[in-house]
Amino acid sequence: MDISTKPVFSFSLNYKVFEKLVTCGKYDGIHSCLTMVTTADKILIHTPHKRYGLQNSKLSISEIKNDIALLNMNFPIRAIVAGRLKKDDERDVLVIGSPSHVLAYHVDENCNMFQRDFHEGVRSAVIGGYANQPGNTLIVGGNAVVRGYNQEGTEVLWLITSGSVVSLLLIDIDKDGQNELITGTDDGCIRIYKKEALLHEFTEGNEIQNLVALRTGQFMYSVKNGTIGVFEENVRMWRIKSKARATAMATYDILGCEAKQMIVGWKSGKIDVRDPRTGDVWFRMKMNDFVCGIACNDYRGIGLLDLVEILSNTSESNLVQSVPDNVGIIPSNTRLQIGISTSYDSNDMNIDITVSTNNSTTIRAVLIFADQLFKEETLIAHLTKDVSRILIPLKTLKDNAQDIHIKAFVGYPSSVQFHVFELTRQLPKFAMYTIPHNLTGSPKSVYEVKII
Repeated sequence: MDISTKPVFSFSLNYKVFEKLVTCGKYDGIHSCLTMVTTADKILIHTPHKRYGLQNSKLSISEIKNDIALLNMNFPIRAIVAGRLKKDDERDVLVIGSPSHVLAYHVDENCNMFQRDFHEGVRSAVIGGYANQPGNTLIVGGNAVVRGYNQEGTEVLWLITSGSVVSLLLIDIDKDGQNELITGTDDGCIRIYKKEALLHEFTEGNEIQNLVALRTGQFMYSVKNGTIGVFEENVRMWRIKSKARATAMATYDILGCEAKQMIVGWKSGKIDVRDPRTGDVWFRMKMNDFVCGIACNDYRGIGLLDLVEILSNTSESNLVQSVPDNVGIIPSNTRLQIGISTSYDSNDMNIDITVSTNNSTTIRAVLIFADQLFKEETLIAHLTKDVSRILIPLKTLKDNAQDIHIKAFVGYPSSVQFHVFELTRQLPKFAMYTIPHNLTGSPKSVYEVKII
């Protein structure tokens, strides 16, 4: 799809911001404010509409720009989220999580709503309706635990999980009119809870970094190993794996077709607009720095939602090596051939993956990605000599069918730049088993059935 996009506004904050520590709130009930964690345990609040005139020991106004306010927290910040917590108050509160406690802060009044000890260490937080509680509930995830608090700070929910809860989402997954709680942990598990009961559990094999609602009954997720995907109720609709890592996700109708698309920001600075039904990329945008947050709000105050992308200032975008144009050129008919077989001649059984090319090009390296098949989910075969065929032995821990994603670097012996072939193959069920060649004669065991 050939689409050209350009920003309607852009500005520099002149502050360093951190991945995932980005939110947006209407602290006066009207104006949207970008809120981000910056260095020295400070929280930056940017609004082009409201000026914060009151200052205290916690809130200060930037001397450089009066549309920026800084919150001095004086403790490490691990999670932030903004949302309505009081039932009869249109103003959002800012929730700040630290390794030792969780704080609900009223920005508009410059005061604490409540502060509670959280010895498990806060890693994530979300605000929304849950489990028939009056008003909204603040749900906080930490090391192997999830706690919920009402607007007074009273604990109303307590769950034990495995791993550290690094992402949370409230969504009506079973379409019964009530929100369920979805947790993502650093041990690669996605769990869906209804009140205190566990409904479903899925394993992705690495840290679940983002959980974002698409629509009722449907959500998207990203994994630390580069996987993104979509679940509808308890069924995974699709997933793909990239060599980069998704750092931010959101939904927004950027095409103006009255249906929201997936917006995925990557560590590489790329931003994808994808079809939620299939994961197909409709178009891409390339930024100069990596995307550390995406917010959808009426930031200009004109009654329309804006897609706001927050980029982090890094020098990584300048680290691009220049090479001649003709380096890495291979014949257009080059094909990568994959063979899967079971090893016959070894007492130590394994699966042999054969990777070869159909011409004189050589294979410099092969990368194989698979969930829970290798440590860190990736196997790298780097060759010390130039060959057109490589055999890679594998072992599987389970007898289930499993998809493996293969990337091969193909070129010539003098190449410094290589063409990357990407293929997906499925290891069949019971792939580790084979019939031995020395099986001769009749079976020694018999089973007799007498019919009377």
